Amino acid sequence: MKVIVYLMHNSSEQLDLWSQYLPSDTIELVNISPDKDIVRLLEQTPKNNLPRLILVEMSIQSPNNKLLQSSNVCRWCKDNQSSIKVILLTSRQESEVTKVEQRWADRQGALCILAKLDRHNLHSQFRQIYGYLNLELPVIEIVTPASVPILANVNQPVLDKTKSLIKKKDFVAAMNHLKEVIQSNRENAEAYLLCGEIYTELKNLEKAVQAYSQALTIDPTYVNSYYKRGLTYNSLKNYHAAIADFNQLLNLDSNHAKAHNARGLARKVIGDVEGAKFDYNQAIALEPNYAEAYLNRGLLHYSVGEQLKARQDYDEAVKLDSRYEGSYFSWANNSEIKGLSVF
Repeated sequence: MKVIVYLMHNSSEQLDLWSQYLPSDTIELVNISPDKDIVRLLEQTPKNNLPRLILVEMSIQSPNNKLLQSSNVCRWCKDNQSSIKVILLTSRQESEVTKVEQRWADRQGALCILAKLDRHNLHSQFRQIYGYLNLELPVIEIVTPASVPILANVNQPVLDKTKSLIKKKDFVAAMNHLKEVIQSNRENAEAYLLCGEIYTELKNLEKAVQAYSQALTIDPTYVNSYYKRGLTYNSLKNYHAAIADFNQLLNLDSNHAKAHNARGLARKVIGDVEGAKFDYNQAIALEPNYAEAYLNRGLLHYSVGEQLKARQDYDEAVKLDSRYEGSYFSWANNSEIKGLSVF
């Protein structure tokens, strides 16, 4: 009888590789769509048909709440079916998987994180998987794809037009242009990035994450997509995933002031005051006129009782950008003067 393995991934390229090579005489691979809830599926499955292993891409959101599918399934297996093993997948290269992510996976109860699957690491990753299942690794013959000539980017004028339409908030026309680009070239990372921007504007943040993730699957060094996905995770209150994205971005570009500012926001929320302060300091050091970073650092100072430093940062923020005059931070100070406390 074959061992059942569930696979959930949001990259068609990765799905193709897993589906082509993992199934064998001893493994039956079942692909689960990212819009399904793995936990609900497990609860509805007879005990004798449950999988022995679940492979799940760690950035996929649950359709029923703001948590990650990976987090939900790890918790469910730990509480209900400890015999089911869970391995987390990422679309990043092995060198890009951070220690923070590894520790997070350990805390969830996952066996490990496996990097983006390719024909170079396929044998080593499958050896791990078969080992966890106590199965013998079969002979795997890897087919080398025929080389494809590199074509000029004939879609750039369409992408430029799309950006203009997004600025005008004509999202229907913009998305139609992007569909045209993707149909002609499914490896155009910028097209998926722009899809993510449209979904963000439409407040469909889960689909925005999927679009940014697809862009990163195509180009794992795409700094702007890490930044946009990190901001989206912040909006979804998935702060650990946001921090992981900003970490990856800053590994690629340590001078990205906006990423430091955004990571500072996430770090503050999870209680990492020193980490947030470091990020705001870095953002300001890189861009001395960064008003928002001054305001955020001021709010951080205020929250830990450093009122004088908070006032100085707030004054600097207002000096650089008058829009912050009369902001919530100013109101908070006035409330404290009146004997009230808003923190």
